[in-house]
Amino acid sequence: MVMIQKSDGVVEALDIKKTRHSCIRAGATEQMADEIMKVVLSKINDGDSTKKIRTIIYDELHKREDTLAHRYDLKYALSRLDPTTSQFEKYITRLFSYFGYETKHSPVPKPMGHCTDHEIDVFMKNSEGIKFIECKHHFHYYRDTGLDVPMRVWARLQDLQDGFKSGRKNSFNFKGAWVITNTKLSGYAIRYATCKKIEYLAWNQPKGNGLNDYIEKVKAYPLTIVPLNDYDRVKLAAENIIDIKDFVAADPDKLLKSGISNAKSEKVRRFIYKLTE
Repeated sequence: MVMIQKSDGVVEALDIKKTRHSCIRAGATEQMADEIMKVVLSKINDGDSTKKIRTIIYDELHKREDTLAHRYDLKYALSRLDPTTSQFEKYITRLFSYFGYETKHSPVPKPMGHCTDHEIDVFMKNSEGIKFIECKHHFHYYRDTGLDVPMRVWARLQDLQDGFKSGRKNSFNFKGAWVITNTKLSGYAIRYATCKKIEYLAWNQPKGNGLNDYIEKVKAYPLTIVPLNDYDRVKLAAENIIDIKDFVAADPDKLLKSGISNAKSEKVRRFIYKLTE
């Protein structure tokens, strides 16, 4: 049994079944996953980090099929979304539209509560009513999102609901709220959110239905997963091209306007087709 150190410093036994499954989720065959696990076990020792294991797996997948390596590296791709241009918030806005929600990023004017107006990341509406999403993006993908986030969301939700009850101008009948993060929620944060009936979406949380699962269901990967640089992504976002689905559907003239040549556009499209096949 090999003991490994997680990013939060906790030392635990390597779960080879879970590690193998992460390869399969990225698109590896059963045989390929078995081969990679043999390489992992031959290269690690007690006390090695999960980061080292991820690097080994990424390299082995890349040797076999580079698109599989990029799918495996989704967590890192999410962390690379640019916070200065609100790329994570815009990405979540687009992601939920694929699940039947009418969504809007950072609506203006701001929804009015009883005491003050509120800047919300994502306004969302479906047949169940109106809710809002608080997005928490971490550049360091091993950081947990703590208790303070769902507590702030609860306070905001209460004021927004009170604003609607008191008939404030530009108030909405918010039925609930979500917390969405690209990392994990702490145990305290999950306990509080569950108690207050705040929905949450994080990496592998809830188990089997986390943010990564949502993304895989619709294969709407962020643009950080394909061969584009930061400048390209900022220019594309200005044209409302947020994820790989947007890129594939985009008019070539719009891509040219964003500085993406026809040759580069075709290269990225081929990569996306391989990524999603």
